[in-house]
Amino acid sequence: MIIMKILLTLCVLFVSSSIFADDILDFDIEGMRLGDSLLNHMTEKQIEKALNNSFEYKDREFISIWFYSKIQFGKNNLKWMYDYSNSLYKFDEVHITFKPEDKNFTIHSIEGSVSFYTVDQCFPAKQEIKDIMQKRFLDLKIGKDNTGIKLEEYNKQPHEYDATGDSYYYASYFYNENGTVRIMCYDWSKELFVKEGWHDSLHLVVSSAEFDNFLSNDPY
Repeated sequence: MIIMKILLTLCVLFVSSSIFADDILDFDIEGMRLGDSLLNHMTEKQIEKALNNSFEYKDREFISIWFYSKIQFGKNNLKWMYDYSNSLYKFDEVHITFKPEDKNFTIHSIEGSVSFYTVDQCFPAKQEIKDIMQKRFLDLKIGKDNTGIKLEEYNKQPHEYDATGDSYYYASYFYNENGTVRIMCYDWSKELFVKEGWHDSLHLVVSSAEFDNFLSNDPY
């Protein structure tokens, strides 16, 4: 219970500075925003090194790099081991997406994640972050046919990565013409936990409208 309270507090703090954004373009994760040049946050040498551990989308339209802190789960504690990037302050792992031919490395998506023992521990954090965001985005409208920032909910959807259908995600999407902010809980199957070492987790993602459109059209 103590660990749960600590993790929930941390998750809320993760978005405390971003919640004062008036638009999705102003939302930041680890100090980075959509449209920023990644060169404002790290050197080209660091980016080139990270590209050795990257994911390429279809036709190399976009590419994602990631940085992470290694953590060790014990029976009664969550122990921080060390930070591979030396720059992550809020998340266990951060993914950054840009176009591989863009020499300015303009950011199109930023994703931060936090690991939990079980998906049930993720739900309170997801709800708390969603409530804070709803209060901040005063022009929020529900559904697709209204103006302003909109909200859509997805409850227990099968995750496309798991062909067995035993992994799920729960998501709240805030979006407008500029992009999307996603708050998601991932519930991975025992098989993927054993195979990939993936823990259930909270994901906070901000993505540009261009990248959202790309993802909706067979990106893999």
